[in-house]
Amino acid sequence: MSTTIKMWLSDNYYGGYMIFKYRNLTLILQMFILSACTTISPRTEFQEVSNEISERIGKQIYWKNNTQEDDEVTKQVRDILAQQISVEQAVQIALLTNPNIQAIYEELGIAQADLVQAGLLNNPIFSASVLYPSGGGSSDLDFDISWSFLSLFTMPLNKALAKTEAYIAFNKVIAAVLDLSDNVRSAFYRVQANSQAAEMLQQVVMATDASYEAAKRLHHAGNITDLALDQQRLLYEEAKLMLIDSQFSINQSREQLNKLMGLWGNAIQWEISLRLPDMNEETFEILNIEQRVIDKSIDLELYRLQITKIAQRLGLVDITSLIPDIDIGFGWERDDGEYQRGPSIGIQMPIFDTGQARKASLQGRLNQAQRQYISTAIALRSSARLTAQTLLHHYARVNHFKQTLMPLRQQIVNGAQLEYNAMQIGVFKLLNAQKQQIDTGRQYISSLRNYWLARVKMDILLSGRMSSSSELNVSMTSATTSNENGEH
Repeated sequence: MSTTIKMWLSDNYYGGYMIFKYRNLTLILQMFILSACTTISPRTEFQEVSNEISERIGKQIYWKNNTQEDDEVTKQVRDILAQQISVEQAVQIALLTNPNIQAIYEELGIAQADLVQAGLLNNPIFSASVLYPSGGGSSDLDFDISWSFLSLFTMPLNKALAKTEAYIAFNKVIAAVLDLSDNVRSAFYRVQANSQAAEMLQQVVMATDASYEAAKRLHHAGNITDLALDQQRLLYEEAKLMLIDSQFSINQSREQLNKLMGLWGNAIQWEISLRLPDMNEETFEILNIEQRVIDKSIDLELYRLQITKIAQRLGLVDITSLIPDIDIGFGWERDDGEYQRGPSIGIQMPIFDTGQARKASLQGRLNQAQRQYISTAIALRSSARLTAQTLLHHYARVNHFKQTLMPLRQQIVNGAQLEYNAMQIGVFKLLNAQKQQIDTGRQYISSLRNYWLARVKMDILLSGRMSSSSELNVSMTSATTSNENGEH
C-alpha cells in the first residue's frame, strides 16, 4: 500500500503539483490516529472515590456538572438546613457544597487527561525551505518530515508513570474528603461548646445580677461595707465580660463552620443543638487500634505510590540517558532541476549530559520517600496510641467533673450562701465559692469539648487519615516539585 501526498509549490516549479510516495507513511499515520482516538472521562474514577468514601465514613459526595442534578443537590441541602442540623448532616452538607472540595475533584480529570496524554505518540515535524541562487535560475526546494522514534519505546513507561500519578490523585481526593469531614466535625463541636459556655454564663450573669441587687439593698440598709458591695459588683461585671467574649467565640466558630460547609446568604441561619452531646462509653484495645490505623492509612498509601512514581522516573531516565532522542524522517529535495528523496535519521548524542545528575537527584528523592514512609508509619502508630489515651483521659476527666466536682461545688456554694445569710462568713468567702463554681463549670465544658475533639481525631485516624497531616503534605510536596519530569 502506498500513500500519495500532494504539496503546492512555488510558481518556479512549473506552476503545478509535486507528487511523491512514501510506502511506510500509512502505517505511521495509522499509529498517530489510533493514539489520538482516546476519550477523557473522569466520572468513572469519581464513582470509585464515592464508593470508597461511603465505605470509610458512610457519606455521599457529589461532583457538580452543571446539570439538573445540581439543582436536586441544592434542594437536598436546603431541606437539611430547614431543620436543626446534626454533626453528621453538617458533614454531608460540606461534602455536597464546599467549593474547595469541588475544585479538588478536578484533580481526577487532570490525572485522567495526563494518562491519556501519556498514551499519545509525539506529533511529526514538517519542515520546508526554499533557496534562491544569487546568480538567478531555479530555486532549490527542501521538504522534510520527521518523528521522534524513541517516544514509541518510552510510551509504556510514560503510561505506567501517568497511571501511578492517577492513583496518587485518587488517594489525594479521598484524603481531602476525609480532612474536610474532620474539620467540619471539629468546628461543629466548637460551636456547640461555645454555645453551651454562653448558656452557662448567661445563667451566671443572671445569678450575679440578682446577688448584686441584693447586695445593694443590704448596703443601703448599712449591713455591708462599700468594699463588699464593690466586690459583688465586680463579680457581676466580670461575668458580663465573659459572656460577651463567649458570644463572640460563637460567632467565630459559626463562621468557620459556614466556610467549611460552603454556605452564605440566608443559608447561614442554620440552627444546631446548643449543648454538646453526652459522651459515649469508651473501651479501646490500643494494639488493635494501631493495626487498624495502619491498614486504613491513606498517608502511607500516598507514600507507597510516591516511591513507585520515583522508581518509574528512574527507569525512564535510564533509557533516555543512553539515547536521549532518535528522530526518523523522510526528505525530498530539488537541486538544479534534479529531484532527490530518501529517509533520514537523527540521534542525540549523550556527550555533555549523560543523565548522571538526574539519576542522583531521583535516587536521593527515592531514599527520602522511603525514609518518610517509615517515619509516617511510626507517627501513625504513636498517634493512634496517644489519641486513644487522650480520649480515655478526657472521658475520665469529664466523668469526674460531672459526678464529683460540679455537685461538690454546688454544695459548697449553697452552704456558703446559708452561712453568709446567717452572717457566719464574710462576703469574700461567698464570692470565692461562686467564682470557683464558675471556673469548674467552664472547665467541665472545655473537657467535654476536648473529649469530642479527641473522638473526631480517633474517627479520622480509623478512617485512614492523620489529623495533623500538614507536615506530611509539605514533605510529600517537596519530594515531587523539583525535577518533576525526571528528564530534560
